[in-house]
Amino acid sequence: MRVLHVCPYMHPLAGGPPIVVERLCLLTPSEGWDVSVITTSLYCNDDGSELESSLRQRIDATVLPISKPRMLRRAYRAKEVIDKAVRAADIVHLHGLWHPLNAIARKACARHGRKYVLMPHGMLDPYCLRQKQ
Repeated sequence: MRVLHVCPYMHPLAGGPPIVVERLCLLTPSEGWDVSVITTSLYCNDDGSELESSLRQRIDATVLPISKPRMLRRAYRAKEVIDKAVRAADIVHLHGLWHPLNAIARKACARHGRKYVLMPHGMLDPYCLRQKQ
């Protein structure tokens, strides 16, 4: 089974979600699953190439550059990369709720008839919702 993880950020400074995603990627191959990750350069001091190099030592990862925290610098590339990865996947695991990367992935899943799992990682916690609705 081919699983695609889509996580808006995989930088260690981001806290919990990157740890969860990386652990899933490291553990599931023992079950015969082929896993990959698409993420962005959020929290990086560069275009994400250093993060991508670090991640690729452990997992199959693609880092898309962003220019602002919520804007994909090269949306056309993001759509193209995600579309290709979704077509190749049996299931897509989305991490987080509100980042544009996840919206692009959900639309690609609908286009290609792929099922997806959505993990909010605490984003629906009352504390989080009080910060910004």
